[in-house]
Amino acid sequence: MEAYEYRGIPVNPELPEGFDDTPNDERPESHDEWWYRPYIIEEYWSDVAESWNEYKVRLARHGFRPDYTETEWGEMQAQAQSEFLENWPNGRFTVRSLNGGAWDRSTMIGVYSSLDEAADVAADLAQDDGPTLGPSF
Repeated sequence: MEAYEYRGIPVNPELPEGFDDTPNDERPESHDEWWYRPYIIEEYWSDVAESWNEYKVRLARHGFRPDYTETEWGEMQAQAQSEFLENWPNGRFTVRSLNGGAWDRSTMIGVYSSLDEAADVAADLAQDDGPTLGPSF
């Protein structure tokens, strides 16, 4: 996904290494600009769909084998696609913020069915969420 700003809110930003798997009290300075700065992750079905081969490779990276047959996987993906498109026909827009709500990752604020709705929530957070740097530990 391409990174851009929408109404002053970062969308699909390039986040620093380790951003969503670093304990807050161990965060490097490269994460400082993201404290209390909401952003939006934009996803479409094509971004989240996983083929049978992608599923097998993902599991193999962790030393596992598929729990499903290729046919079962295909049926599950068809169901997942139907549900995704029913809930988010124009995409899924997740608002996140590094605000200390989770000890080692950004906090998921909410999932919205339009970029405008997500931007409204993110803009409200940007005004109300706190200081520009993270909490002191």
